[in-house]
Amino acid sequence: MAKRTQPTPSARELAYRILVRVEASDGYSNLLLRALPQEMERRERALCTELVLGTLRWRGRLDHALAQCSRRPLQEVDAALLTTLRMGAYQLFYLDRVPDSAAVNESVRLARRAGGRGAAGFVNAVLRALLRQEIRWPGDETDPVQRLAVQTSHPSWLVQRWLDRLGPEEAEPALLAHNQPSPMVLRVNRQRTDPGALRSRLEAEGVQTKPGRWSGEALHVSGGNPMAGDAFREGLFYVQDEASILVADLVGAQPGDRIADFCAAPGGKATQLAAVLKAKGMLLACDLRPTRLALVEDNAGRLGLDSLRLVVQDAGLPGIRPESLDRALLDAPCTGTGVLRRRPEIRWRRQPEDVLRLASLQARLLEAVAGTVRPGGRLVYSVCSLEPEEGPEVVQQFLRRRSDYHIGQPENVPAALVEGGHGLPHLRTQPQRHGLDGFFAAVLQRDAR
Repeated sequence: MAKRTQPTPSARELAYRILVRVEASDGYSNLLLRALPQEMERRERALCTELVLGTLRWRGRLDHALAQCSRRPLQEVDAALLTTLRMGAYQLFYLDRVPDSAAVNESVRLARRAGGRGAAGFVNAVLRALLRQEIRWPGDETDPVQRLAVQTSHPSWLVQRWLDRLGPEEAEPALLAHNQPSPMVLRVNRQRTDPGALRSRLEAEGVQTKPGRWSGEALHVSGGNPMAGDAFREGLFYVQDEASILVADLVGAQPGDRIADFCAAPGGKATQLAAVLKAKGMLLACDLRPTRLALVEDNAGRLGLDSLRLVVQDAGLPGIRPESLDRALLDAPCTGTGVLRRRPEIRWRRQPEDVLRLASLQARLLEAVAGTVRPGGRLVYSVCSLEPEEGPEVVQQFLRRRSDYHIGQPENVPAALVEGGHGLPHLRTQPQRHGLDGFFAAVLQRDAR
């Protein structure tokens, strides 16, 4: 008897599952969305993605409204049930193409399947109250931190921090930029194709693209699903924001170089550098966790980059021979405040103390890997954070400690993205100004002997 195939769950069901995993097990929405079934119909895939990212981005604003419609304090509501409420509220507030009745009824159905009749009744009551009641939003007379926290859906501590640093005229656009959808950007795998040929190939597969604004290696997807076709399976491209591409460009890799990427997973920059080497030289892709290095291995295999070597190690205790590398890249662990539009859940996970905690870790890692670079070699330090403590301040402290290093001029990147603040020329990309993920990157040159 033929085995019956299970139908693909609906967009709402899959979005609910992803959001529960994000909340319950610290999963990352971008990785979970990439794992959606390839056979999903395009419209269903788009709805699922919209529900996941939209609900996460606007969680703070949604909770402000839901709290006024629930007889039970939200902190006492079961996490999975609260996820259902947020998804329903997001559809009511932001998805005009979804009828209110469908948003409520589908949310009730999800609640009934997960928690029974009582849960379904609670969700029905809250969402219908949301339709009836006039929500009180913070006005101009409200404390600016509270107003912006609700209006832009960011935690109060981060709003306060950006207001203090940027002022209200710059802080508000910066916060709002992180609620805009991030583009899907493809980096061309030069080992196997070129931008023009890839555009033609993708067009034949029903995918529309346009050239990137900042990098000649980038294509922006404007329609279709590039992950579903043979171009992806054949390793013709890698999904990578232009800002990340530019960070790897700063390394200035040349065939024959000995290079290490010290925090390599999931492999975007490492595979980009490996393609430049053309199997001439050495590229070590290092990471602390074997499971994360497995992602690098999978991506390198798909892209046909067999020369890349994987090393499980702590960047703070590098096992690489001192002064043996021509170039090194340390894309350090950070708060991720530059990629909140791409990973919106980060804003709800981070706490104020994380900034200094991670800055201390970054300083330790930078000091540790600096010894592996030969005299006359180059070390690129980068973070996808907008916080000064994690970028220029880490570099300034490093240069005060290490007299054998000096700051280098960022090369191979557009001059419009190079800043000179803090007395340090560096790459700085910002979503609200450049339409890119937010990165800081500095070139550190070791003095020749």
